[in-house]
Amino acid sequence: MAGNNGDLTATFRARAVFMKSWKSASTPSNRDRLELYAWHKQAVSGDAPATFSTAASAAERAKYQSWRSKSGTNQADAMRAYLQESDRQLRVYGTANPQTPETSP
Repeated sequence: MAGNNGDLTATFRARAVFMKSWKSASTPSNRDRLELYAWHKQAVSGDAPATFSTAASAAERAKYQSWRSKSGTNQADAMRAYLQESDRQLRVYGTANPQTPETSP
C-alpha cells in the first residue's frame, strides 16, 4: 500500500489510465464494470448528488446508483478500493494478448 496520499494518488492515476485501455481476456460482468466505475467516480468526484434526472437512460441510472452506493467513502479509501477492485478484475478476467517472452526458433 502507498506510504502517503501523494503515492496513493499517483498509483491510482496510473492504474486508472491502464484500466481505460485494458483489454480483458473475458468480458467483465456489468456488475463488475459498475463497481469499478463507482469507485473511480467516488475517488475523483466525491459523493454522488442526492438527485438524478428521471429522464436518464437505464445505463445512466445504473451508473448513478452504483456511484451513490459509495457515498460517504473518503477519497483515499475510494482510491484504495478502486485499486483492490481493479486487481481483482485483472485476476478474474485476465488480459487479452498478454506480453509473452519471445520464443527461440
